[in-house]
Amino acid sequence: MFEGTSLKAVSPLTVIRADGLVRASIRPLRPLWNGRLVILDRDGVLIADDGYPHDPDSARINEGIVAFLTALRREGFRFGFATNQGGIGIGLYDWACYEGMENYLDRILCDQLAEPDFWLACGSHPRSCSPRLAAAHPWRKPGPGMILEALSLTGAAPANSIMIGDRSSDMEAARAAGIPGVIFSGDVSRVAEVVMEASTRGKA
Repeated sequence: MFEGTSLKAVSPLTVIRADGLVRASIRPLRPLWNGRLVILDRDGVLIADDGYPHDPDSARINEGIVAFLTALRREGFRFGFATNQGGIGIGLYDWACYEGMENYLDRILCDQLAEPDFWLACGSHPRSCSPRLAAAHPWRKPGPGMILEALSLTGAAPANSIMIGDRSSDMEAARAAGIPGVIFSGDVSRVAEVVMEASTRGKA
């Protein structure tokens, strides 16, 4: 588990959608914004993906990622997370469990002055025993739904946005939404270089 310091005062998250298939939590957007948006996968980028992570007690924050997000916030970026949570669809855990993990990770990031603007999640999975959760959903990556939702929520232009993920489905979702993507393989410095370089070119 990540050991933070005392929690800083930040705007609370508000759940704006929770229909059993998807969940969207947002906080009021800061007025100071450089026009850039970074969308990140959660499992495999923010935390280690050891197979449907859902227990805060065993969550492992990837090295360097929190400092990177703090830098993004300091530079005026908006950012948040778009995560497939197929473990819900196949019955490994439920939305209450997901919410507990979201709140835990959000507290860690807020404590380090890296508060996300949004958390988006899709619980569908094609192998679900529930017909509703097994049905194709536009929010499940490689579909572009969560990315398009992030663009809408933040007001960011696709040309000024970028997706960071650890899987090909993240990159496919980015392409389908019309934004660039970068694969995260554990090297935060490389991802930071790509994001900042794209920003200076006016593409992220």
